[in-house]
Amino acid sequence: MRTLLGSMVGAALLTISATALPADALSNPLVIELHRVNASGVDASATIFHAETGLLVNVTANGKLPKGAALSLNTGTCSRPGRVAFALARISHGASLTQLKHSLADVAERAKSMVIHQTSGLNSAPFACGDITE
Repeated sequence: MRTLLGSMVGAALLTISATALPADALSNPLVIELHRVNASGVDASATIFHAETGLLVNVTANGKLPKGAALSLNTGTCSRPGRVAFALARISHGASLTQLKHSLADVAERAKSMVIHQTSGLNSAPFACGDITE
C-alpha cells in the first residue's frame, strides 16, 4: 500500500512538472520539518509548492505515528499552535497529499505551523509540530 501511495504522489509530481508552469514555480518550495512534541528527532517533513490550481502540500512521515492522525496548518507557532487555518488530508501509510486552492502568500500569512495531531480530531493535542519559516 505504501508503494501505491508513493507511486501516486510521484505521478502527481510528474504531472505538475510537465504542465506549463512558470519556471520558478517549483524551484523554491517551502519545506517544513516536524518534530515530536516533547521529544527529539524529525518525525515528518512537508513540502508546499505551487500547482496549476493552487498549492500542493506533500507530507511524508518517518517512524510510528498515531493511526489516522489529523494534519493541519495552524495560525500560531508550535509553542502556541492557535486555531486551525487549513485542514489537510490525514496521514495514511506514512504520507499525505493535499491540494489547497490558495496562494502561497495566503497560506504563509495565515499559517505559522504544521501540526500532526494525536488523533483523527483536529482539536486533539499535537503529536508533532513544525514552525513555518520563510
